[in-house]
Amino acid sequence: RDLAALPANDLAEAAGGAPLADELRAAGAFRADLSGAGPTVYALFHRREAARAVARQLGRRARTWVVAPVW
Repeated sequence: RDLAALPANDLAEAAGGAPLADELRAAGAFRADLSGAGPTVYALFHRREAARAVARQLGRRARTWVVAPVW
C-alpha cells in the first residue's frame, strides 16, 4: 500500500499517457503506471487472484506476468 502513495511517473505524459494504466486502475489495481519511459506498464493489486483475472481479460492485447513481491 505504501507504493500507491509514491508520485506518478513524470515521463508518462511525455510518452503520450498510459491508457492501459488507466484501464488497470479501473479494473481494481491500487497502483498502475508506466515503468520508466515505457513501453512497460505495471499494476499492483491487493490479491493475486484479482491480478490473474485482469491478466486473463487482457488476453492477446498485451503480454502479462503475475508476480509476487519478495519482501
